Amino acid sequence: MLTIVRDYVSDWLPEELGRLPEECRPRKVCDGEDLNLWAVNLARACVSFDIDPAHLPFVEEMDAFIGNACRRLAEIRRDEAVPPVTQRRGEVRSPS
Repeated sequence: MLTIVRDYVSDWLPEELGRLPEECRPRKVCDGEDLNLWAVNLARACVSFDIDPAHLPFVEEMDAFIGNACRRLAEIRRDEAVPPVTQRRGEVRSPS
């Protein structure tokens, strides 16, 4: 997931990134905690009255992507943490 985030951010032009508030600009993202902090900063900026209205679409776009990346990473981690259900002998499981 972090590689996808890095690829997405690399597609942004420097002038587009410059429209983001400083606390919302891309930084080194090493793990889910870094991604989560970034998502929180973006969400705060989206509801801030201090942001230039001309820059808001850039903040909203980055917020939507990073927020979804956080949710997906949480789903992946949750699925990895849940042990697989073992099937008892003779028991038939229906496909999900």
